[in-house]
Amino acid sequence: MELTVEQKRQIIRGMQAYITSQDTTGDSKTYSQNKFARDARVNVGYIDAMVKGYETGNFIFNKVVIKDVYFERIAAFIGLELKKGYWQRFETEQYLDIESAFVEAKTGATVKPVIGGTGTGKTFTAEEMKIKYPVGTFVMRCAGDYNALNFIHYMAEILGIKDAENMSKVKVRKAIEKRIKTLYEAGQRPILVLDEAENLKFPAWERVKSIYDNVKELCGFMIMGTPNWYLKMKLQRDKKRDIAPQIFRRFMSGLKTVHLSEVSESDVKEICKEIGINDRYVVNKICDDVDNYGDLHDTILVLQRAAAAQGCKINRQLYENEYGKAC
Repeated sequence: MELTVEQKRQIIRGMQAYITSQDTTGDSKTYSQNKFARDARVNVGYIDAMVKGYETGNFIFNKVVIKDVYFERIAAFIGLELKKGYWQRFETEQYLDIESAFVEAKTGATVKPVIGGTGTGKTFTAEEMKIKYPVGTFVMRCAGDYNALNFIHYMAEILGIKDAENMSKVKVRKAIEKRIKTLYEAGQRPILVLDEAENLKFPAWERVKSIYDNVKELCGFMIMGTPNWYLKMKLQRDKKRDIAPQIFRRFMSGLKTVHLSEVSESDVKEICKEIGINDRYVVNKICDDVDNYGDLHDTILVLQRAAAAQGCKINRQLYENEYGKAC
């Protein structure tokens, strides 16, 4: 599938944000467009032409249209996942609540925990924030198999710290803190977003706590996890288990926590309407079968692809061909 003009603009915005984030002195001495061209293996003339063509959507170098492969190479280098599907961003209640929490944490260098069930849009919205507010935004997906050293190395990698894997826990922590302070001094308002925070073990949280203690008021933190994890941490805090009291006090206590609402039938119907699914049978079946945005995405994507392949609208016959008739 060919890239759209908007996707190309998205890549250019991401590229410019990446260059800005690496140019910590703000004078192109620590990082520049030429250096980026070498790192991304794209002709600097192409990059100049991309930037110049941003407004018009005409990306031409020496009278030749720049091929998608060069945009894709840049996207891969900066870690930008291109959205080549049918799904789009929907400003649901949950999306707006997460964005509001994100902006508050980023602009005020504060902590905002976001608690929501699986499929309420946490991960999707975090990735959208990285695209919409690219400068100083660092999103980390927490994995259950990370030990403390694995996680802190991963955090350093996301922050663009070189050779972190060869550093000790203490050295890499100090390098992360130094990087955050440099970004803050450059006016980038850094924020660390920890997605799927329920997967982190206490030793990794100990490192996060230490970093927070040394950069609070310089960096925002947004912690995203599930309701079960929130309740578990609250119980562990009450029982004074390990470092749970310290973690809960810093990252989850008081009025700072945002609790996302569950996905409602009206949310599902509104998205179906925005996409253009108007067949009442199909809409009702989707409402019966899904209760979160993840399943809704998967269900609708199958129908959209089938409709595109067959050159028809999404209707009852198409739905039953893909999912079978109701019993």
